[in-house]
Amino acid sequence: MRQPKKVLVLYYSQTEKTKDVIDYIIDPLRDKDDISIEEVLIEPVNPFPFPWPKVYFFSIFPECVYEVPVEIKEPVFKENKYDLIVIGGQVWFLSLSIPLVSFFMHKKSKIINNTKVITILNCRKMWIHTQKRMEEFISLAGGTLVDKVLITAQGEQMQTLTATKDNLFKSNGDCDKKWEVSPTALKQLKQQGKDLLDALQSNKLSEEGVFTTKSTAFNNTDFDHPEMVARKKFLQIGGVIKRLSKSKSYFRYFLTIIFLFFFFIMVFIGLPLWPLVKRLKDKKKSGTAV
Repeated sequence: MRQPKKVLVLYYSQTEKTKDVIDYIIDPLRDKDDISIEEVLIEPVNPFPFPWPKVYFFSIFPECVYEVPVEIKEPVFKENKYDLIVIGGQVWFLSLSIPLVSFFMHKKSKIINNTKVITILNCRKMWIHTQKRMEEFISLAGGTLVDKVLITAQGEQMQTLTATKDNLFKSNGDCDKKWEVSPTALKQLKQQGKDLLDALQSNKLSEEGVFTTKSTAFNNTDFDHPEMVARKKFLQIGGVIKRLSKSKSYFRYFLTIIFLFFFFIMVFIGLPLWPLVKRLKDKKKSGTAV
């Protein structure tokens, strides 16, 4: 009898929303005699609070954008080698979440070496840098990306901002429904789960891709320019705050409050105006081309 395919699921999920997305894809693999699934939660030694205290949440943004790891509980793996590793996480301040960064910088990340990987990213509208960075970490660890999943919050820009706020600062029961997976995305996730099962059972995991149905969220690059501008500002401001203050210090909180003025101007004035600016730019380009 053939050895079952070994699948490792690595993830960080504070609110269980990322875990829900992972489950939609992994569920078709469960209870199959020819597939073995192992799930490992990435756990900081000192867990991040949830719901988040508002000022504290914003105070960690310098560590996010500069990828400062925290100590995590050493992951325990039952196997030395897996046929596939599924890695799931989120975007924090346009960067890879600190727990995932901490895992990629941990000695146990060597489990990725010479292994096929699928990434699952659950976020709002801006994901380009984080997806690219996650792929870079996988490459540095010696893994091979075979496919990727992206789920973004439903609704227009301001609606997703409200959903993000609720997701961070309210208990799960009070969170905005806009953060739930849309019917279209849910259909895609379920099909991707079937595709993954077929690929594992037929030995078709390859760099050419696994999913017959790709995540349509990858097609939305409307906010690539604002994301690039915002990340540049985050790095500049975050660098100053990180240099002048220690995490959880009173001075850090003072600087964070100053940063919030900039942040809310960018988020509540700049971003809502961006779609209009983009349409005008596109219209001007098309007029020039004619």
